[in-house]
Amino acid sequence: MNDHIMSGEQPNNEPAPPDDLADVDIYCLRCGYNLRGLSGDPRRCPECGNMIPLGKGTIPEPVVAAELQSMGQSIERYAMPWCLGAVLFAGWGLVQASLTRNAGSYVVIAAESGIVVLGLWLLFIRAFRSGCRGRRGWGALALKYNVFGLLIIVLAVVAVAPLAWAANVTFPAGLPQKASTLVVFVLFVTLLGIGNRALDRRLRRSQELLLRDLAIDRIKRRLQKRLTRPPRRGFFGR
Repeated sequence: MNDHIMSGEQPNNEPAPPDDLADVDIYCLRCGYNLRGLSGDPRRCPECGNMIPLGKGTIPEPVVAAELQSMGQSIERYAMPWCLGAVLFAGWGLVQASLTRNAGSYVVIAAESGIVVLGLWLLFIRAFRSGCRGRRGWGALALKYNVFGLLIIVLAVVAVAPLAWAANVTFPAGLPQKASTLVVFVLFVTLLGIGNRALDRRLRRSQELLLRDLAIDRIKRRLQKRLTRPPRRGFFGR
């Protein structure tokens, strides 16, 4: 008879860690360093000094990488939309104001854009924190996204500003000028999209370092839930 049953203890559904062997792949939960060749339980990461229990560190790295990718994508959804939305709103309004050549229109558009930017930014911060599950360091990561995102916007504006000026001067007022302005605007949005992709790739490593430990815990909870789920019965209760 099982020793757990004889002793009256409840069996632990969590998978047992392997023996403390030096040839087992153990990954640091903080930095992802492979601790293969080391011994001890928990094992100390020589890269960052974190202590890693065998039961957590032996989860296969491809599984952790897939979990990190899904979690990272959920964060990236909040990284730049507030910038893009604010710029699209303000940019199109400023284009319309420039076509009317009314100084008062610029003031109105600037005020409206400021309100929209502030509202979208607050929504971004709230959603970004939720995407990071409030992990320590989410604020620094959000700041990086904000700084690099604004830098991308500035570079895109600098790139298309001469084209916008040339289109405004070269083409006569009316449909030709509006069409040329629309082309410049589409180019501006394209540059923002390219910059956003580059930003995601640049900060992906920071995301993984922030969320690795949480990804391990999510995988373990799913595994425990699956192991404790009662078996399904057939139509006739068999």
